[in-house]
Amino acid sequence: ALAVRPRHPQPQGDHAQAHYIMARLDLMQSRPDDAIQNFQQTLKFSKDPRTLAWSHIYLGRLYDVLPDRQKALAEYHAALTVRDNRPDTKAAAETGLKEPFAAPGARHEPAEPDDDAPLDPSGKAEKDAYRPPDSK
Repeated sequence: ALAVRPRHPQPQGDHAQAHYIMARLDLMQSRPDDAIQNFQQTLKFSKDPRTLAWSHIYLGRLYDVLPDRQKALAEYHAALTVRDNRPDTKAAAETGLKEPFAAPGARHEPAEPDDDAPLDPSGKAEKDAYRPPDSK
């Protein structure tokens, strides 16, 4: 007997994790709309509590930056309901509930605002930009 193969086999792997990685890349490349879509797809497909919680946190941060505080608050609350049970997740969600997330650089206004500065809710650019005062 011949085995029947599907015409369009499903790719192997974790779709949720792929969407999560794409969303993080979208953040780094200043594509907030694409990041929102990929985080929402992550929420649709993922079963992993940590991935779900952080997707909600990143969505909350994105909505804070847009700004849409009501949507942001809903995402931070959703992150807490996932019950990832890790202290960093809980702290990030609770911080988002207390005060709106400000993209790195937004707290320290430059002399001339840079409209082309990338949106970075992850904070990675700010960490990467740090150099000790004596380094040259």
